[in-house]
Amino acid sequence: MSSSIHLPPTTQRWLRDSPLTPYVMGYFDHLIQCRYAVETTEKYMAGIAHLGLWMGQNHLTIEQLDEQAVNRFLDEHLPMCDCPRPVFRTRSDLRAACAHLLHILHDCGVITQPATPIAPFDAEVNRFAEYLRNVRGLADETCRNYRRIVRCLLEARFGTAEIVFPVLQPADVRQFIADQLAHRATPAKARLVASALRSGQRRPQPPSAHRTVRTGPYTAPHASRIH
Repeated sequence: MSSSIHLPPTTQRWLRDSPLTPYVMGYFDHLIQCRYAVETTEKYMAGIAHLGLWMGQNHLTIEQLDEQAVNRFLDEHLPMCDCPRPVFRTRSDLRAACAHLLHILHDCGVITQPATPIAPFDAEVNRFAEYLRNVRGLADETCRNYRRIVRCLLEARFGTAEIVFPVLQPADVRQFIADQLAHRATPAKARLVASALRSGQRRPQPPSAHRTVRTGPYTAPHASRIH
């Protein structure tokens, strides 16, 4: 997937001037890492721009954003929305965009209310997070980083389908690493991705699900742009 997307100047201005502004690039990184199509990424970015505009109009802080607030945005604001063009109004995409945002904010510790799972792989990712905390004893920030990376891998490979680990091939993991490092290739980023995936391999799996995946080296840097 390309790491360059095109948004109207007004949409970009909304992203730069809303309660969500400090988290916009992290959200964009998440979509890139999960290998969403450019069109989907543009829709989701436009969606959180609309959400941020509404939050600003209603004086909501980022700490007040939760599923109830999102439901008010979708159920009360959207049907009567008179926000200026080119505001994005497709409900299904807005709901998906907001769900991803809530997960990111929760993983970062910005909001405390857990977000409702949006895909079958969330249960697997939650078990992985418990393993990191309770068995490995890793720090909270490390757990959040590893959880995000493994979540992106499973989402990229399986989407909304059932997680079947024997289906996950070395080529899938190598492509995932390529996508991760193509967006922002630094030694620290490479070490983080490798460590997260190794931790995923070490976690005990049911016998039918177990498979060792070798990743191999990869380097392919290029910059991301929103314009």
